[in-house]
Amino acid sequence: MAAILAHALADRAAGQGALPDLLGLEGADLARLAARFWRGPPLPDLDRPLAPPPPDQAAIALMIQWRGGSVSAESGWLAQILARRAMEGGHLWEDLGLPELCSKVGDGAIRRL
Repeated sequence: MAAILAHALADRAAGQGALPDLLGLEGADLARLAARFWRGPPLPDLDRPLAPPPPDQAAIALMIQWRGGSVSAESGWLAQILARRAMEGGHLWEDLGLPELCSKVGDGAIRRL
């Protein structure tokens, strides 16, 4: 989760939007997520309202949550983040910031996946 947050912070620094909109989560949910999974500096924009998601994004989040079958807060956060980042133009793993993580782990780990 930290890699996803770090990537969204880099997108924010590049002027691509506020953190809640980049991750598809309300500020309160981002604060709870950060308390559990983030060891970096305090997250910005937590007081910014979240724009309503487009219908496609809402449908993706609903399908992920339904298929996952879990009702935990964490699964809901992840479903919203995956749905939001799926709306970007690249591969989902790139839009989640996972290439940076993969380069740190090495190509061998990717082949094993």
